[in-house]
Amino acid sequence: TVLAALEDGGINPTDSFHVGTGLYTHNRRVVRDHYWTRGEDRGYLTVQEGIEVSSNIVMTKIVLKAYEDNPKKFTERIEKMGMTKTFNWDVPLRGIEGTSQIRHPNDKANPWSKTTLAWMSFGYETQVPPIYILMFYNALANKGKMLKPFIAKEFYKDGKLTKKNEAEVVNSSIASQKNIDLIHEM
Repeated sequence: TVLAALEDGGINPTDSFHVGTGLYTHNRRVVRDHYWTRGEDRGYLTVQEGIEVSSNIVMTKIVLKAYEDNPKKFTERIEKMGMTKTFNWDVPLRGIEGTSQIRHPNDKANPWSKTTLAWMSFGYETQVPPIYILMFYNALANKGKMLKPFIAKEFYKDGKLTKKNEAEVVNSSIASQKNIDLIHEM
């Protein structure tokens, strides 16, 4: 969410968002931060502080600020980063654990609601398996270059090499170097 909003100019790293006691109502649904039961008022958190404490409220407010008027731009940015590509994996994966799916505002089969965008900002309303999250975080570590993860570098049968996997570039740059550097700093 943060990287997408930075890329699209929807936020600045110094922006701050009111989180209060960890409860925020958006379209009659309550977004909660992990500390909400403590009753402590945290006031405002910057984008960086929102990342540090994994604030659902900060992510919600970021995505609403950047994309509420154009949610399609958010889903397009996620796709552009490479988070929804389909792969053939080096080990058999069954079911949805090997595919990533995100909702789209114009999808008739899975209608978009008034809360979909907000909930997507912190991982709900999506189907993004851990291997895709790994791939994304590795891309951040690799200065924006996204590589398809593989479990085994080589496969052997009866002591003979049968298959060798090489790094496959999924996306040569998931974002601008400036914004990758900002994420690193945060």
